[in-house]
Amino acid sequence: MIDDLLTPEESLRLELGVGHMRNQGYTDKNVDHIALQFGIRYGVLANTEVYGKLTGRASQFHYRYPSTTSTCERLEGWRLQGRNLTLGINHRFSPDTDTPALLGFFDVLAVENINDSTPPKLVHARTWRAGVSTYRSIDPVVLSLTAVYFHAGKRWVDGEKVIPGDIVSLAPNLSFAINDAVSVSGGLDFSYQGKSTERYSIPTTQTGLTLGVSVVMSRRLVAHMAVYTDISGGVRLPGESAVQLRPRGVSRSQTLRRFYSFNDEGIP
Repeated sequence: MIDDLLTPEESLRLELGVGHMRNQGYTDKNVDHIALQFGIRYGVLANTEVYGKLTGRASQFHYRYPSTTSTCERLEGWRLQGRNLTLGINHRFSPDTDTPALLGFFDVLAVENINDSTPPKLVHARTWRAGVSTYRSIDPVVLSLTAVYFHAGKRWVDGEKVIPGDIVSLAPNLSFAINDAVSVSGGLDFSYQGKSTERYSIPTTQTGLTLGVSVVMSRRLVAHMAVYTDISGGVRLPGESAVQLRPRGVSRSQTLRRFYSFNDEGIP
């Protein structure tokens, strides 16, 4: 059953997520990113919920300097970077009955930090996402398909006006309930990003693989862990992983609601 995918009317859900990603440089630099996300969801109507997500990110840089006799290494401390606030809405247009269920969502980065170093540089409501998800439950399997359009508005970077390329993605997913407490999932993510106004920018495509497991910890708590990796292309960085805790309320459908790392903040 997946009737409780959305937050019940006049009910509140809290979410806490932790994400990790490593960016492997060619030979001279590695970067570790840690993201912490706190979310609130509230059921406005039986088929509609609103949500907010606050995300913070820190990064650690590891450099190598080769020389003729040895290799020198330097490790920089953690830097606080992204501090973003996302506001959004989910709505179920039709349930999973004779036809597959259909849900839509829209969210906006109300506050977005576009500076990777200090001090932060904030822009407001320049980035938004819209998408639809459809799913069919064939107990104990859930098949789903999500389509997302991502738009990032213009911003000033180092004194230059930049308009990032928009992104379109399509993500099929399969979830399997091992029992009432544990389910596993796997899915693909196909993305296309148009070129930005930056010099030498070109359109890019990317294919990724996501594997996840969800465990019912208690009557009110569900833990979800997902690992993302590139298969081809380069829209995202490889080696993303995430762990999320949230109040229980999504039974065998909990793997439908993926946790997206800080590269995809706010997509439900």
